[in-house]
Amino acid sequence: MSTPVVLRLPFVTFTKKHCDVEDDVGIKVCPIIVDFERLLKGGHKNYEKIIPGVPNTDLLHVAASLYGVTLSEVTDDIIYPTMCGKWSRTLLMLRDEEQSLQHLMKTTHKRIATNVNPTPNDASNDSDDAPNIFSDDESSDEDEDFDDDFVSGIPGFLAEVQTRKEHLAQLHEKKIDRADEYRKYLGVEHRLIGCSTFERSYEKPGQRVLQLTLVGVRKKYRGVGVGGFMMKQLHDATITGGYDVIVVNADHNAVDFFEKEGFSDDVILNSQYSDIGDVWLNCKRMCYLPSYGATNETTDLDLKEMELELAMWREKSLNVYQSQASLFHRLRREIVRLRARASMQDDVISRLQADLEVARDSGVTRKEEELRKRLENIRVAVDDLDDQIDSSAEDFTSNEDNGCLLVDELRHCFITNMDGGEFNFRGTSVQTTSVDDVIIASVPNHVIARFNDSMENSLDRDIVTNLYYSPDQSGSSDNFDKILKSGFSESDFVGGCFGRGLHFTRHARAATRFSPPGVVLVAKVALGRTQTVTTKDPCRVSPPEGSNSILTQGRLSDDSILGHPSWTTGHSEYLVFNPDQVLPIAVVKYSSHC
Repeated sequence: MSTPVVLRLPFVTFTKKHCDVEDDVGIKVCPIIVDFERLLKGGHKNYEKIIPGVPNTDLLHVAASLYGVTLSEVTDDIIYPTMCGKWSRTLLMLRDEEQSLQHLMKTTHKRIATNVNPTPNDASNDSDDAPNIFSDDESSDEDEDFDDDFVSGIPGFLAEVQTRKEHLAQLHEKKIDRADEYRKYLGVEHRLIGCSTFERSYEKPGQRVLQLTLVGVRKKYRGVGVGGFMMKQLHDATITGGYDVIVVNADHNAVDFFEKEGFSDDVILNSQYSDIGDVWLNCKRMCYLPSYGATNETTDLDLKEMELELAMWREKSLNVYQSQASLFHRLRREIVRLRARASMQDDVISRLQADLEVARDSGVTRKEEELRKRLENIRVAVDDLDDQIDSSAEDFTSNEDNGCLLVDELRHCFITNMDGGEFNFRGTSVQTTSVDDVIIASVPNHVIARFNDSMENSLDRDIVTNLYYSPDQSGSSDNFDKILKSGFSESDFVGGCFGRGLHFTRHARAATRFSPPGVVLVAKVALGRTQTVTTKDPCRVSPPEGSNSILTQGRLSDDSILGHPSWTTGHSEYLVFNPDQVLPIAVVKYSSHC
């Protein structure tokens, strides 16, 4: 059945304490439901004026302006299409003309009186930021100025409103109090106190959905029941038509109001209506479900539909229960299976723990035996070290005695070494050797400390021995004196076929071949771990990895020195690449006799 373009409802009166009329009269309002789409766009464009003397388009503009004030986040490009939608209808709450006239006369005098000397801060008394044609400040009843750009597309309407305001100001200046004069400038903006727009939605097939899209009430008329009255008319199926649900995008500040009017914000309940209409920001989707028979008189057919629906839900509930019972049974079986499996796992874990304890005990025993052996080896090494320390302490009890013993030992070792074998040097032989003097080294303590550190840090610190220094053949006895006083340095390194470093030999006769005539230098050398090298490499400047020194065939084995190849142990030499590994002991001066 087609709905009327304009539906006038009976007058309704609202009471409010301290209202602008007598309390026993109240605020008298005429509710009118208008289908703007059919009124202004369809075949009803010449429809008679709803309010005598007021164009029907002014009703649209003034309602849109009210929405713009009360719904600050909704813009005109949404308000106008919504009000003029194909299935949209708007409920206008128009105040009685005589009461509006009395209110206009009173507020005009009050406005002019309070704005005799306006200040910038008095330009607007409305609490909203945007200028508008309504005064919604509870502290003042005056109408306000508004910006022509606030509502686009209605310049004619805005101009008429402005003209009415100017004429009202002139009436006050001329002190005219006649009602007939003020009636000429009574506009629809003085009468509209609230409005709401609703529309039918066909987005959910099989359900009759009514969507409340816009609601607005002027601030000074809130709290008297205007909003509740509009919700009551919306619930009335004789006015809005039959429906199954009413949905609304409620502003967060209006959620309490809609809950009071029977709307629910239950998330699950509203999820089935989430695809209806547009989703607005800072809003909550709410719905209103009527009772059976609330939208229409209950008939036998309705009762049959209710019975069918109950049977359907009973069957669905039974299916759900059966599914749940099947699920619980399967879960119970699964729990029993998992418990049995967990019990088996416990047995496996117990066996593994027992095996771990056995392995741990066996491992501890083996480890203990290994540690015991290592401890025994350490004890033996400590005992040997103690013996060496005791021996060293005995050897150095007296410096003088030690010096004498050292000189005698060096003298004896040199003569024995020189006379113990025969070395051929260019076809000659040395016969008898005598020691003329032994000069003991007097190196600084820091040289001795560096030698001791080098010995401790070597890979085998026990390999320390006295050797004869073998410099190059151009050496002089002056260099020996320097070594006795300052120790060895890298400047003493000489090159050879096996590398560049400090060369030493166990054989005194071999050392005399490279030393100045009549002198040879004896040094204590911390050889550490020694590696035998047969490959000649004049560029070698360090020992191989994992060693501290090298043992070579010796430079005397070189054909360029002897004139013929030779490979004997008497020619072998040690090559050291770190001067801190060597500590000078003494220089032996000797003479040879045929």
